[in-house]
Amino acid sequence: MESYTEREVFPEKIEEYGYKFNENGELRNIETKERFLFVVKPEDRSYNQRHYEALGEVIGVYIEEQLVERFNLIKEPIPVEPDENGFPKSRIYRSGDALDCQTLLLLIQGSGVVRPGQWARQGFFRFYRLSLISKTR
Repeated sequence: MESYTEREVFPEKIEEYGYKFNENGELRNIETKERFLFVVKPEDRSYNQRHYEALGEVIGVYIEEQLVERFNLIKEPIPVEPDENGFPKSRIYRSGDALDCQTLLLLIQGSGVVRPGQWARQGFFRFYRLSLISKTR
């Protein structure tokens, strides 16, 4: 019997899910302009959850790319020394002048699936925090 992971391949771009972020940072359906809808396949909660999680990953990658490309932030692993498996435990994004600036804004990523630049998973489908970062520059 084939598992769902063998037959499902989710898109790798937000637009391929039929969504994009508007000027207010809200994730909206490209055609209808409606907010994100969790139910993609009625009566298949498991698929809907997997779809939601896959889109969440794509959005996380997009937001992290924006932190570097749009805001010129530098991505650094923390702690600086990798863990026992050779992997950093987390990452920060800092401006080039973070070590010698007069005022510093520090955004700390929580543990779990929520990535830098996002507040909660529920919130990232409505609003991502790049607009807040833009205001602080």
